Amino acid sequence: MEFRDYVGFLSRRWLLLLLIPATALIVTYLWSRQLTPIYESTATVLLVNQVQPDAVTSQVNDLLIDERLIQTYVELIERRPVLAAVVQELSLPMTAEELAEQISVANDVQTQIIRITAHDSNASLAADMANTTTAVFIEQTETDIGRPGTVRVAEPAVAARTPVEPNLPLNLILAGFVSLIVSIGLGLVLNYLDSTARSPEDVQAASGLPLLGMVYRVRLRPRQGMEDFGLWALAEDYRGLRAKLDSARQHSGLKSLLIVSENAGEGRSITAANLALSLAQAGENVVLVDADLRRPHLHELFQVPNAAGLAAVLNGLTGFTEALETTRFENLMLLPAGTPQPNQAEKLSSRMMAELIEHLTGSGDIIIFDSPPMSAFADASILAAKVDASILVVESRRTRASEIRQSVERLSGAKGGIIGVVVNKVRGRRDGRPYQHWRQSSRGTDAQTPARAPATRRFRRNESRAVGSPQEEKL
Repeated sequence: MEFRDYVGFLSRRWLLLLLIPATALIVTYLWSRQLTPIYESTATVLLVNQVQPDAVTSQVNDLLIDERLIQTYVELIERRPVLAAVVQELSLPMTAEELAEQISVANDVQTQIIRITAHDSNASLAADMANTTTAVFIEQTETDIGRPGTVRVAEPAVAARTPVEPNLPLNLILAGFVSLIVSIGLGLVLNYLDSTARSPEDVQAASGLPLLGMVYRVRLRPRQGMEDFGLWALAEDYRGLRAKLDSARQHSGLKSLLIVSENAGEGRSITAANLALSLAQAGENVVLVDADLRRPHLHELFQVPNAAGLAAVLNGLTGFTEALETTRFENLMLLPAGTPQPNQAEKLSSRMMAELIEHLTGSGDIIIFDSPPMSAFADASILAAKVDASILVVESRRTRASEIRQSVERLSGAKGGIIGVVVNKVRGRRDGRPYQHWRQSSRGTDAQTPARAPATRRFRRNESRAVGSPQEEKL
């Protein structure tokens, strides 16, 4: 993976990388607060050497004996006689065996110090347990072993102010570290399993088709008009698509074009409408056909009646020319789908449909068809066999590579094949701000402030803006 791949991974999985550690920290904090605090107190015992300084040989022997004696004392403190006496003296509600789990004894290496540590949820009781164990041990040592004065208290245990368990800072650090590793690992696994085409390069690699255009994603406010800057940027994207299409038409001479997508909501209808509008604005006579006989949308985009349309033509209820609707855009005619009826899709493969395409291609410069999604119906495959070429629309960060390959495979045997792919709703920054009109100052020089735009604008017939609205972007 390159550096930009890691950056892309972080940008895609940032919510996962934050959510899992944050959840782990919250759960760890709440769990730690629910635990019973454990306090620890330690009493220090010192073994005193009573050897005479002038007896060198005796001193060496006694030192060796003291080392073995220290280990013996450590074992004796944890034995039942000492602990049972502690339980009895403190009237503890436990047995000697249970007390042994709360008492720990250790010897500092190469010293004559023994540390007796007690743990309990009561800080004062923990200190009493450590001190009482020390006192009982010293008493039994002097009585049983017969070496009084060899063991004494160096430092008594005191009640601790802060618990040793739970260790909240340590728990939070461990939880944060482990959860971060888990979230990164899970993100890498999801990233490996995710076959979504996230960039135009991914779409090209999956389809093996030339990239005809990219339509950037624009966030629109409710009721935002077509004259706003966001849709100016979209219009420029469709002009780029038109330029690529013009280049392909010069070599193939195609006059009928099908706009297809694998899934619903990828922007197929919007692409067909805006490509038709862009071609019409370039001076070509364009006929846009809504061949989605199940869920037609183009009549809503262009605000024309949907009473007759393609369904009526295929049923022989009206003529080719009578079904066409004039739009508010010059050079652009619309053939709406008409009223949806059962089993209308079979009409697309009829002779009447072939005659309609022949008639429309003879009366216009180019015919553009919109169709249902290929994943749900066979309509697009039927139409692809009758038109000169098809364009595949893919939504960025949604369509899987397998779906793209499936679409290409379905249309590979069509009449004109697929001439390219359009990637829709591409995320990224762009400068779509329209050029401002600069006013001449009264002295004849250019003013340094842009002219104020009128508060409201009327929509003109041939404005270079994209068709669509926040609600229509889902088509």
